[in-house]
Amino acid sequence: MFANPDRENHFLAGVIREAGIVIEETASNQWWVHGETTPAEQQSLRGNFRARHNTGNVVWVMGHGGDAEDEFEIAGEMVRVTRPSLKLLDGCLSTSRLVQEGYDFTGVELAHFSSCLLGRLDQIGASKELEGFIATMTLLGCRRVMSAIWPLADEAAAEFARHWIRALKTHVFREGPRSRHAFAIAFKEALTNFRKAENRRFDHEFYWAPYALYGLG
Repeated sequence: MFANPDRENHFLAGVIREAGIVIEETASNQWWVHGETTPAEQQSLRGNFRARHNTGNVVWVMGHGGDAEDEFEIAGEMVRVTRPSLKLLDGCLSTSRLVQEGYDFTGVELAHFSSCLLGRLDQIGASKELEGFIATMTLLGCRRVMSAIWPLADEAAAEFARHWIRALKTHVFREGPRSRHAFAIAFKEALTNFRKAENRRFDHEFYWAPYALYGLG
Protein backbone atom coordinates (compact mmCIF):
# COMPACT_ATOMS: atom_id res chain seq x y z
CA MET A 1 0.00 0.00 0.00
CA PHE A 2 1.43 3.38 -1.06
CA ALA A 3 -0.28 6.55 0.13
CA ASN A 4 0.73 10.09 -0.81
CA PRO A 5 -1.66 12.74 0.57
CA ASP A 6 0.61 15.44 -0.90
CA ARG A 7 0.48 17.89 1.98
CA GLU A 8 2.85 20.33 0.30
CA ASN A 9 0.61 20.95 -2.71
CA HIS A 10 -3.02 19.88 -3.04
CA PHE A 11 -3.74 18.03 0.20
CA LEU A 12 -5.72 14.83 -0.35
CA ALA A 13 -7.36 14.13 3.00
CA GLY A 14 -9.23 11.20 1.48
CA VAL A 15 -5.95 9.35 0.97
CA ILE A 16 -5.41 9.10 4.73
CA ARG A 17 -9.02 8.05 5.24
CA GLU A 18 -8.84 5.49 2.44
CA ALA A 19 -5.71 3.88 3.84
CA GLY A 20 -7.41 3.60 7.23
CA ILE A 21 -10.51 2.05 5.69
CA VAL A 22 -8.57 -0.61 3.77
CA ILE A 23 -6.62 -1.60 6.88
CA GLU A 24 -9.78 -1.54 9.01
CA GLU A 25 -11.59 -3.82 6.55
CA THR A 26 -8.68 -6.28 6.38
CA ALA A 27 -5.81 -6.22 8.88
CA SER A 28 -2.67 -4.15 9.24
CA ASN A 29 -0.46 -7.26 9.17
CA GLN A 30 -1.69 -8.05 5.64
CA TRP A 31 0.00 -4.99 4.13
CA TRP A 32 3.32 -3.31 3.68
CA VAL A 33 2.14 0.24 4.35
CA HIS A 34 4.14 3.16 2.94
CA GLY A 35 3.20 6.80 3.45
CA GLU A 36 4.27 9.99 5.17
CA THR A 37 6.16 8.45 8.03
CA THR A 38 9.54 7.49 9.42
CA PRO A 39 11.82 5.63 9.00
CA ALA A 40 12.63 6.10 5.31
CA GLU A 41 11.97 2.45 4.43
CA GLN A 42 8.30 3.00 5.33
CA GLN A 43 7.84 6.10 3.21
CA SER A 44 5.95 6.24 -0.07
CA LEU A 45 9.08 6.56 -2.20
CA ARG A 46 9.97 5.29 -5.66
CA GLY A 47 12.71 3.07 -4.29
CA ASN A 48 10.34 1.46 -1.81
CA PHE A 49 7.74 0.94 -4.53
CA ARG A 50 10.34 -0.86 -6.61
CA ALA A 51 11.36 -3.01 -3.64
CA ARG A 52 7.81 -3.90 -2.57
CA HIS A 53 5.67 -3.87 -5.70
CA ASN A 54 5.90 -7.63 -6.23
CA THR A 55 5.97 -8.88 -2.63
CA GLY A 56 2.22 -9.49 -2.42
CA ASN A 57 -0.81 -10.23 -4.57
CA VAL A 58 -2.37 -6.74 -4.33
CA VAL A 59 -0.82 -3.32 -4.97
CA TRP A 60 -2.92 -0.41 -3.67
CA VAL A 61 -1.83 3.14 -4.53
CA MET A 62 -3.49 6.38 -3.38
CA GLY A 63 -2.51 9.84 -4.54
CA HIS A 64 -2.18 12.00 -7.65
CA GLY A 65 -2.04 10.46 -11.09
CA GLY A 66 -1.88 11.72 -14.66
CA ASP A 67 0.64 12.58 -17.32
CA ALA A 68 3.70 14.24 -15.79
CA GLU A 69 7.36 14.80 -16.50
CA ASP A 70 9.82 12.19 -15.26
CA GLU A 71 13.61 12.19 -15.59
CA PHE A 72 15.89 9.18 -15.22
CA GLU A 73 19.05 7.67 -16.61
CA ILE A 74 19.28 5.44 -19.68
CA ALA A 75 22.69 4.21 -20.91
CA GLY A 76 24.49 6.88 -18.94
CA GLU A 77 22.33 9.76 -20.18
CA MET A 78 19.54 11.58 -18.40
CA VAL A 79 16.29 11.28 -20.31
CA ARG A 80 13.24 13.47 -19.69
CA VAL A 81 9.82 12.15 -20.69
CA THR A 82 6.20 13.11 -20.16
CA ARG A 83 4.24 9.96 -19.54
CA PRO A 84 1.31 8.64 -17.47
CA SER A 85 2.67 8.73 -13.94
CA LEU A 86 1.96 8.17 -10.27
CA LYS A 87 3.09 10.86 -7.87
CA LEU A 88 5.00 9.51 -4.87
CA LEU A 89 6.69 11.51 -2.13
CA ASP A 90 9.97 11.86 -4.01
CA GLY A 91 8.57 12.44 -7.49
CA CYS A 92 6.79 10.85 -10.42
CA LEU A 93 6.86 7.18 -11.28
CA SER A 94 6.16 7.06 -15.00
CA THR A 95 5.37 4.16 -17.29
CA SER A 96 8.75 4.69 -18.97
CA ARG A 97 10.52 4.33 -15.63
CA LEU A 98 8.54 1.16 -14.85
CA VAL A 99 9.76 -0.41 -18.08
CA GLN A 100 13.33 0.92 -17.87
CA GLU A 101 13.81 -0.31 -14.29
CA GLY A 102 12.37 -3.73 -15.02
CA TYR A 103 9.33 -3.85 -12.77
CA ASP A 104 7.68 -7.28 -12.53
CA PHE A 105 3.99 -7.50 -11.62
CA THR A 106 3.52 -11.16 -12.57
CA GLY A 107 2.64 -12.11 -9.00
CA VAL A 108 0.11 -9.30 -8.62
CA GLU A 109 -3.53 -10.29 -8.97
CA LEU A 110 -4.82 -6.74 -8.68
CA ALA A 111 -3.27 -3.28 -8.88
CA HIS A 112 -5.69 -0.67 -7.57
CA PHE A 113 -4.87 2.96 -8.37
CA SER A 114 -6.95 5.44 -6.44
CA SER A 115 -5.48 8.12 -8.67
CA CYS A 116 -6.96 10.43 -11.26
CA LEU A 117 -6.89 9.86 -15.01
CA LEU A 118 -4.68 6.78 -15.31
CA GLY A 119 -7.43 4.75 -16.93
CA ARG A 120 -8.64 7.26 -19.49
CA LEU A 121 -8.27 6.65 -23.22
CA ASP A 122 -8.01 10.25 -24.44
CA GLN A 123 -5.46 10.97 -27.11
CA ILE A 124 -2.42 12.99 -26.08
CA GLY A 125 -0.87 14.29 -29.28
CA ALA A 126 -0.72 11.57 -31.91
CA SER A 127 -0.86 8.62 -29.53
CA LYS A 128 -3.02 7.33 -26.71
CA GLU A 129 -0.44 7.98 -24.03
CA LEU A 130 -2.72 7.42 -21.06
CA GLU A 131 -4.07 4.20 -22.46
CA GLY A 132 -0.42 3.22 -22.31
CA PHE A 133 -0.54 3.10 -18.52
CA ILE A 134 -2.86 0.08 -18.59
CA ALA A 135 -0.91 -1.46 -21.47
CA THR A 136 2.36 -1.03 -19.57
CA MET A 137 0.99 -2.66 -16.43
CA THR A 138 -0.23 -5.58 -18.54
CA LEU A 139 3.10 -5.82 -20.36
CA LEU A 140 4.85 -6.03 -16.98
CA GLY A 141 2.67 -8.97 -15.95
CA CYS A 142 -0.15 -7.43 -13.90
CA ARG A 143 -3.32 -9.46 -14.35
CA ARG A 144 -5.87 -6.79 -13.39
CA VAL A 145 -5.79 -3.02 -13.01
CA MET A 146 -8.39 -0.84 -11.33
CA SER A 147 -8.06 2.79 -12.35
CA ALA A 148 -10.04 5.93 -13.16
CA ILE A 149 -10.88 7.46 -16.53
CA TRP A 150 -11.29 10.98 -15.11
CA PRO A 151 -10.52 12.85 -11.85
CA LEU A 152 -11.77 11.22 -8.67
CA ALA A 153 -13.53 13.06 -5.87
CA ASP A 154 -11.25 12.73 -2.84
CA GLU A 155 -13.93 11.81 -0.31
CA ALA A 156 -15.81 9.54 -2.71
CA ALA A 157 -12.66 7.55 -3.51
CA ALA A 158 -12.27 6.62 0.14
CA GLU A 159 -15.89 5.47 0.38
CA PHE A 160 -15.62 3.43 -2.84
CA ALA A 161 -12.56 1.71 -1.39
CA ARG A 162 -14.67 0.49 1.55
CA HIS A 163 -17.16 -1.28 -0.73
CA TRP A 164 -14.50 -2.54 -3.13
CA ILE A 165 -12.39 -4.19 -0.44
CA ARG A 166 -15.50 -5.73 1.14
CA ALA A 167 -16.59 -7.18 -2.19
CA LEU A 168 -13.09 -8.51 -2.84
CA LYS A 169 -13.13 -10.27 0.52
CA THR A 170 -16.51 -11.81 -0.26
CA HIS A 171 -15.85 -12.98 -3.81
CA VAL A 172 -12.08 -13.15 -4.35
CA PHE A 173 -9.91 -13.37 -1.24
CA ARG A 174 -11.81 -16.01 0.65
CA GLU A 175 -11.45 -19.62 1.64
CA GLY A 176 -12.39 -22.17 -0.97
CA PRO A 177 -12.74 -21.91 -4.74
CA ARG A 178 -13.84 -18.71 -6.42
CA SER A 179 -15.69 -17.97 -9.64
CA ARG A 180 -13.74 -17.47 -12.85
CA HIS A 181 -15.30 -14.01 -12.91
CA ALA A 182 -14.85 -13.26 -9.23
CA PHE A 183 -13.19 -9.87 -9.76
CA ALA A 184 -15.87 -8.70 -12.18
CA ILE A 185 -18.61 -9.84 -9.79
CA ALA A 186 -16.91 -8.05 -6.91
CA PHE A 187 -16.56 -4.89 -8.99
CA LYS A 188 -20.25 -4.86 -9.92
CA GLU A 189 -21.25 -5.43 -6.30
CA ALA A 190 -18.91 -2.70 -5.06
CA LEU A 191 -20.31 -0.15 -7.50
CA THR A 192 -23.90 -1.04 -6.58
CA ASN A 193 -23.28 -0.71 -2.85
CA PHE A 194 -21.22 2.45 -3.31
CA ARG A 195 -24.10 4.11 -5.16
CA LYS A 196 -26.51 3.18 -2.37
CA ALA A 197 -24.22 4.36 0.44
CA GLU A 198 -24.92 7.41 2.61
CA ASN A 199 -28.46 7.91 1.30
CA ARG A 200 -27.21 7.69 -2.28
CA ARG A 201 -24.88 10.61 -1.82
CA PHE A 202 -22.52 9.24 -4.48
CA ASP A 203 -25.19 8.02 -6.89
CA HIS A 204 -24.09 10.26 -9.72
CA GLU A 205 -21.97 9.44 -12.74
CA PHE A 206 -19.26 11.84 -11.64
CA TYR A 207 -18.54 9.69 -8.57
CA TRP A 208 -19.01 6.10 -9.71
CA ALA A 209 -18.54 6.07 -13.50
CA PRO A 210 -14.78 6.83 -13.61
CA TYR A 211 -13.86 3.47 -12.10
CA ALA A 212 -12.84 0.84 -14.62
CA LEU A 213 -11.49 -2.68 -14.12
CA TYR A 214 -9.11 -3.91 -16.83
CA GLY A 215 -7.83 -7.44 -17.32
CA LEU A 216 -9.02 -10.92 -16.45
CA GLY A 217 -12.47 -11.43 -14.96
